[in-house]
Amino acid sequence: RGAIGDSAEFKIGGGTRLVVKYVPAGEFLMGSPPEEVGRDDDENPVKVTLSRHFWMGETEVTQEQWEAVMGDNPSKFKGASLPVEQVSHEDAVDFVGTLNKKFGRAALPVGWHWALPTEAQWEWACRGGTQTVFSFGNTLSSTEANFDGAHPHQTVKPGPYLEKTAPVKSYAPNGYGLYDMHGNVFEWCAGFYREALIGGTDPRWPETGSSCTIRGGSYNSRWQICRAAYRFRRPPETKFDGLGLRLTIVPAD
Repeated sequence: RGAIGDSAEFKIGGGTRLVVKYVPAGEFLMGSPPEEVGRDDDENPVKVTLSRHFWMGETEVTQEQWEAVMGDNPSKFKGASLPVEQVSHEDAVDFVGTLNKKFGRAALPVGWHWALPTEAQWEWACRGGTQTVFSFGNTLSSTEANFDGAHPHQTVKPGPYLEKTAPVKSYAPNGYGLYDMHGNVFEWCAGFYREALIGGTDPRWPETGSSCTIRGGSYNSRWQICRAAYRFRRPPETKFDGLGLRLTIVPAD
């Protein structure tokens, strides 16, 4: 059990730590309303209930964390505190499996395990208790996230466009204490893409398909792609320098 703002820390070798934040159970409208500027047809809203709390990485998985678990670093932009990137969905699943094998059973409560977030868990966590376009409100500026600040949201003045990833925690966190849910690198979600969002209680996505979903936008995305509701489908073997992952700790089904 826990409360919003609570953290848990796990050692994963060589002094490297993974910090997760508490994300409460709750109910929300997943997707975007018809009037939201920049929306796509696969965002038609559905009511979702997440019946149990979970824990989510306070940051995207860093290169230091990836190396501590996997022993390599596939990233283009090198730096221990930069998010790992150029990882496929298969790579992300392998990372989670290796983490569970090496550090899961001994460190986690009985019945809990490391996992990629479902789309519903990701969007609920991204929103951080809000229902606005971004967790910070209905606009996004380059003082709030690492994205293509030369093309900001509507009325916001253009700002810096870094053209590369930024160290995690370079910007303020959302209401659940999570950093970089908008921009920096896209994040893989569990399961496979389905065009229509899945509502109900604890929705799960298909276990087979041709594409997986990535969320959050990246350092070179325009604001529309960084929206909390935006969904981007890519083949599971996709790798590029704006694509990484974020972890959850969840109870077994």
